[in-house]
Amino acid sequence: MRVRVWACLLALWCSGLVRAGDDVIFGGHTAGFEARYFVPTSDNEAARFLTQATFGPSRTSIAQFRGSSYEGWIDQQIATPTTSARAYLDMLAALPTPPSLGQSQRMDRWFNTAALGPDQLRQRMAFALSQVLVVSDRADSLSGDHFGVAEYWDILARNAFGNYRTLLEEVTKSPMMGRYLSHWRNRKASLDGTQLPDENYAREIMQLFTIGLVERADDFSPILDGMGQPVPTYLQQDVSELARVFTGWSYNCGNSGSCNTYTGINSGPAGYTPMACFPAYMDYGAKTLIGGVTIAAGPVCGTGSNGTSMPSDPGVQQACRTYCVNQIDAALDYLFNHPNVGPFVARQLIQRFVTSNPSGAYIARVATVFNDNGQGVRGDLGAVIRAILLDPEAREAPVDPASPYGKLREPLLRLSAVWRAFGVTAPAAVNGEIQMGIRSPQDSFAQRPLGAPTVFNFYEPDYQPPGDLQNDGLFAPEFQIANETTAMTSANELWNRVWAGYSTSGSGTFTTPTTSAYLTIADLIPLVSGANSSGPAAYDLFLDELNLRLFGGGMSAETRATLKNFLKFGVSETGSNRATIQVLSTIHLALLSPEFLIQR
Repeated sequence: MRVRVWACLLALWCSGLVRAGDDVIFGGHTAGFEARYFVPTSDNEAARFLTQATFGPSRTSIAQFRGSSYEGWIDQQIATPTTSARAYLDMLAALPTPPSLGQSQRMDRWFNTAALGPDQLRQRMAFALSQVLVVSDRADSLSGDHFGVAEYWDILARNAFGNYRTLLEEVTKSPMMGRYLSHWRNRKASLDGTQLPDENYAREIMQLFTIGLVERADDFSPILDGMGQPVPTYLQQDVSELARVFTGWSYNCGNSGSCNTYTGINSGPAGYTPMACFPAYMDYGAKTLIGGVTIAAGPVCGTGSNGTSMPSDPGVQQACRTYCVNQIDAALDYLFNHPNVGPFVARQLIQRFVTSNPSGAYIARVATVFNDNGQGVRGDLGAVIRAILLDPEAREAPVDPASPYGKLREPLLRLSAVWRAFGVTAPAAVNGEIQMGIRSPQDSFAQRPLGAPTVFNFYEPDYQPPGDLQNDGLFAPEFQIANETTAMTSANELWNRVWAGYSTSGSGTFTTPTTSAYLTIADLIPLVSGANSSGPAAYDLFLDELNLRLFGGGMSAETRATLKNFLKFGVSETGSNRATIQVLSTIHLALLSPEFLIQR
């Protein structure tokens, strides 16, 4: 209990890093760095890269990476097949006696993939994209549709290294996005003008998915007008016009208007296959998009007293369906090719992988790759993530405490990091179900995969905590969910995960759990028990392992001294299980330290 209280108090102190920890958050870069590293030159260097590019380094992944190169590792990850979320749910549903399925099974699949999946970079990219192209199972409309939400995750994972234009189209036509941002069953204006198209998706695809609110240069700096004011990217009229494009789309269950009648959340494949167009509900009039781009009027596709009956001529019907698809293509093409998209996407992905405050030059370099991957292709996400991870600002370890660098680790990434660092083991499946032991992470971590509270994600890219960072004009998105409450709840949940399968009563007895993942620490216990016998100086072997696996070599002398003192004096038990308790308690304490919480 004494250990836990101390850890929680330390967590509260860590929540004040914005005010007190500039030397932790900030770093810098020395001169003379070459454009790319080719081969990691140390385990620490490898671990630091894997912290950025995966859900956390492990001894195995470090060794594998040391035998490769930066380029070779990325190539291998791009070639690794996707671990599918929906395929797992389909498998469970097909069992002779299927379990009662819901979002809980999707959570087990996600945590298992993050901790143990081979496609680490792909899944990290999907996690980053899920915080840009947001849908959420917290919404009542999606909470019961686990198959559809799992398929949405797979859309992000399959397209993680594909083209952003393709991803935009798949997201736009996903029934999950359609229901979440309400362009599913969206209809043209009624003949009497009392019903207008829903504008939600039209607004968000511009503001949050592509071009943002103001015109930007490639370095993300705002473009100013003659009065020195930022130039807006769109006006309300532009939203209204674009909303007319996103009409007529509903479940893909045949060419009948009856599909626009909602018949159930889990309605089979129609609930997660791309939506289809029903032209009788589509606005087929001429439209003018931002920048004066026009979409010409199509054929008359709605007849009858309410304008929602299809013409009987098969040729007109086909022309209407073609127009419906073509107008969405035209709108997406225009948005995708807008010059804002490169810096818009580059900045947010850099923030998710590397640092909250990338330099304008870093953003511009990545935006340039988005604009052209070197082979004339725009929007190549595989080239973009390569540029992000191999950029000098990502690869050179920070040394200057006076320049802004780094990011607060997201709570979910703290858990995945400790699981991977210490060889998490998932218990045997029960009736086919993965057993990871954490199905409601939002209760402790204020995060849930595809479970953000709003379309603006868990935190916004421009969030500035009050205090020094805000005064200096710096951003720290993840601190938007860091407060006294989440510091306590996340610290307690990490305690639960670290001690899963071990007794906390003082005996330290290992009992293999059947319903939760547990750490494998057999290789660490001899290091500590040997130090208990030979003298405290030998604790350095254990601390070296923590420094590599959790800190990427960035543990400070002060933190090392704190952990060593804890190893010497923090555990009162003297029996045969003393070393087990020391290992687990010290791991937990390390997870609350400034150098772990701030990824650099």
